[in-house]
Amino acid sequence: SRWRQDFPFINALKGKVSSSNLTFQGLKYDNLSAQLEYDDGKINMKSLSILMGDNPLTGELHADLNTEGFGINIDIPKPIHLPFIVKEIKTLSTAGEVSGHLEFAGTGITPKTIKGSGYINLMYRFDTSPDYTFETSANFTWANEVISSTDAAVLAGEGRALAQAGFDMARKKMEIKAETK
Repeated sequence: SRWRQDFPFINALKGKVSSSNLTFQGLKYDNLSAQLEYDDGKINMKSLSILMGDNPLTGELHADLNTEGFGINIDIPKPIHLPFIVKEIKTLSTAGEVSGHLEFAGTGITPKTIKGSGYINLMYRFDTSPDYTFETSANFTWANEVISSTDAAVLAGEGRALAQAGFDMARKKMEIKAETK
């Protein structure tokens, strides 16, 4: 490692990060590990593995603190069980299994400053209806606190819909236009 006089005091660092038996936002993680490199404001996290039960979430992340650029790739090749989606709802069980892929790249550090684009493909199977799957895939953009897609495809059981969607985080509004096929 190389040291400097001012924060963050380190110019270069390389190593492995790992932890086990974590709880974050109500979710339990059995193990987390990654190869981490920091060099003059550039962060690379490779070989990221988060184990929840028997199946891992894998991926990598890179960020440049000087330009605020970033990129992330996440794979969930085998279903991971979640006790809820986003947060627990007492009157509705959203527990189930998720698998899929996420790619996202852009600039910005906070939701207010992020500008970027990506691709998502997720499959979800609710515990309450294990024979029924929900799958979505979409290219998306994130700018001005709005996440939007003009080409989302949604499969629910045997039904299919094409959708345009916008999620305005600042105004807490959502707009979805869909056409079934």
